[in-house]
Amino acid sequence: MARRKSNKNGNNILIFCSVFSIIYVIYCIDTKQDLKTTIIAIFISLFLIVIYLYSLGLYLPIRQLQLKRKYKSYNTNKKVSKGIEKNYEVNLSKNIEVGKTLNVSRKDDSNVKLVSTTKIQYKLPPLTLINKEENKKFISALKKLDSKNYEFILGTYSNGKVKIQNIDTMPNLLIGGTIMTGKTTFIRTMLATLLLNKSPNELKLLILDSKSIEYSDFNGLPHLLAPIITNSRYAYIALKHISTEIERRYDILEESKTKNIDEYNLTSEEKISKILIIIDEYMSFNMNSELNSILESISQDAWRVGINIVLVVNHPSSSVISSLAKSNFLTRISFRTTSMQDSRLILGQNGAEKIIGQGNFLFLPRDTNNLTNVKEFYLSDDVIKKIVDYYCSQHRFQYDETILMDDEEKWDTTMVEKEDDYEEPLYNEIVEFVIEQGEVSTSLLQRRFRLGYNRAARCIDLLEERGIIGPQNDLKPREVLVKFKND
Repeated sequence: MARRKSNKNGNNILIFCSVFSIIYVIYCIDTKQDLKTTIIAIFISLFLIVIYLYSLGLYLPIRQLQLKRKYKSYNTNKKVSKGIEKNYEVNLSKNIEVGKTLNVSRKDDSNVKLVSTTKIQYKLPPLTLINKEENKKFISALKKLDSKNYEFILGTYSNGKVKIQNIDTMPNLLIGGTIMTGKTTFIRTMLATLLLNKSPNELKLLILDSKSIEYSDFNGLPHLLAPIITNSRYAYIALKHISTEIERRYDILEESKTKNIDEYNLTSEEKISKILIIIDEYMSFNMNSELNSILESISQDAWRVGINIVLVVNHPSSSVISSLAKSNFLTRISFRTTSMQDSRLILGQNGAEKIIGQGNFLFLPRDTNNLTNVKEFYLSDDVIKKIVDYYCSQHRFQYDETILMDDEEKWDTTMVEKEDDYEEPLYNEIVEFVIEQGEVSTSLLQRRFRLGYNRAARCIDLLEERGIIGPQNDLKPREVLVKFKND
């Protein structure tokens, strides 16, 4: 706020000086002052007017030329186009890695920074990648999707009508059924539909595949938060990262006084992307109770902040998924089951045991108990590969490796051996803030003091060592053990 007031006051001074200098020029001409005085007054007036226009942001063409000159050093095809105020769109060639920050600066002008991870623009794949003759109905269904919403093609009814589903209205989806009934084909087609309509800036994916081969062709996709996860240890670490992200997003909504991510994106310049988590064959991952407990937590809170989960379980009994976690998956899909008992486990009622044919399933929306018979679409592996390759060919992409690192590994990557203990320059301010808040987390310190993850994590460890806060308690913020004397 102080910066905005300062800019406003500066503009008022410029307006006053410009008006005064123009009046003085008119006075010099009217009173026939000497030529030298008049010329000096005119130059001062023009100089003040140019500075005022510069402060208003009407100097974009000049900054564009500066950017163009700077990008010559990268020896690459580039385009700098006009943006809003100080935002620019820069098209980098494929030989520049996405995921790094390019700093462009000059001694004679202010610094210009381009963060390619947030500013990079991707083109959506054209429908020409799909064979029109083989997928005529699928292509016509794609044209019905609302680009503003996160919709995908669920399948077709028995009467041939296409069923379109919005991710936000699910919000979490449980899929069950015996093997070789079409569950993986359904998810692959669902992902292909979303990729055709949503860029990496709008949608992020986290895919957990215990079979290691069903989604391997999606690796390298810029939508992915991490490479395809195939073992229980990395699955747990990735879901812990999601829980931290959920906490961060809730704090952002609280600070911005908005109710959901869609409302926040409408009012904020910095957009937050949706995240879709795919967990295929959850039973293979569920090796301990920790994974189940974290699934309970994120499935309950994630959808409120733009994170949705699709969980595939052949036999969702209480020994595989807890009743609490299962209750958070209000939308259900069941492919053919071997018994009425399995059908009731998935849908809460009979019917799935009577399904005939592969690719047919019963769909149960969250707001009704009426089952709908739906036939899934099938997209060949070749079409999906073309869609993935189209995104990968635009820019080189680099994943954030810390997503698959536990706290100890993150610490080891940044640990510097020193004789003295680590001391935080902001320690006193952090302690005061923590005691006032009554609770603390790594993400809270990151936002409040603008710290990086590693530094904030060190502060948390330091506070715990010195008895300021208690130990970690699952996904909850840490308890503060000390208080001010006047309390």
